[in-house]
Amino acid sequence: MSPIIRTACSCFLIVLMTSLVMADDEIDESKLKVPADAKDQMKFIERKWNSTREKEQQTVIVCARRLKESVPGDEDLQKKFLSTFEGFKEKCADEALADALKKAKVTPLGLRKEFEKLREPALQLIESNEYTEKDKNKLQPDVDTATKPLFQIWREPMTYCIEAKSLDLAEAKKIDELVKMLGEIDESVAKWPEGIENCEAYMRAKGNEQLDVTYVEYKAQGDWLEKNKTMEIDGITDEDREHVRILNDYRMMMGRKMVQLHPMLCEATRRHSEWMAKTGKMGHDFPEHPDGPSPSDRALRAGFRGKVFENCTSAKDADTAVWRMYKAAEHHKNMLRASHNTVGVGHSGSYWTENFSPDDS
Repeated sequence: MSPIIRTACSCFLIVLMTSLVMADDEIDESKLKVPADAKDQMKFIERKWNSTREKEQQTVIVCARRLKESVPGDEDLQKKFLSTFEGFKEKCADEALADALKKAKVTPLGLRKEFEKLREPALQLIESNEYTEKDKNKLQPDVDTATKPLFQIWREPMTYCIEAKSLDLAEAKKIDELVKMLGEIDESVAKWPEGIENCEAYMRAKGNEQLDVTYVEYKAQGDWLEKNKTMEIDGITDEDREHVRILNDYRMMMGRKMVQLHPMLCEATRRHSEWMAKTGKMGHDFPEHPDGPSPSDRALRAGFRGKVFENCTSAKDADTAVWRMYKAAEHHKNMLRASHNTVGVGHSGSYWTENFSPDDS
């Protein structure tokens, strides 16, 4: 069955179920085989809630209507209802997600391979000589287009699969109708996990977990990500560390190893940002700079003897600073240079400085 036909059928069933819920008072129960026992009514709903047959859907509605009257005042029935339907919506959503992924032919391994295939031309474009600030970043729209699917797969793989792989989550609306119906009997079974508002949100969250492609890069970094969080460095702020976290996440997305914080480079960048904030000047080479005219001179004054590559920008916070540099070709290339091992980050007000180095001393 084609995706268009599947979607049309799903929409028809949603409309049918919704119309039945709205018109349940008009159901002719004499034409239905409605279980008399409350526990059997629960079983019927459990087995037939997703039926495509009109009479079975009507029977589900009548069963729910009768349970709404019988369950609240009966402790035994309440226990039975909860034992039957606690976690039921999650089970239905998990099954619907598995079915949707199967129909769209989406697997974690397949998505990982697609991600790696998309990453190669994006890197080639970023590293090309044609991508430059000299022409005011004319190739930036092309870079954005090349990295967009990578960001989606890295951060929200379900969004990518919906847009690029015809992944269909229409079943979520039917499950929402089921949840609404069950919630009228006992509202506790209608509550999704914290932060989840409906079935589609649940399916997206679970799908993102199942399709996660970041584990390869993050596992390869060992404990250095944690060391970057906890390393004692004079003058560094939480915002500086957040900047490095975002930077490293992007580097790993693009297939680069993470860079490790270096206390001396952090001192050099902090002092340069403070000087820029004080003077209102932004750049790299200043003969009048008290710490030295160049990034290497300033790093040397802080005790670092290795080669240094510097980025500077103005931004309101750590996140904005990273993506401002992403939008400037030479800064962008610098962020992704494969040989980089260490980094220093420091900011003062809206002035931000990054120092990269292939060296560690």
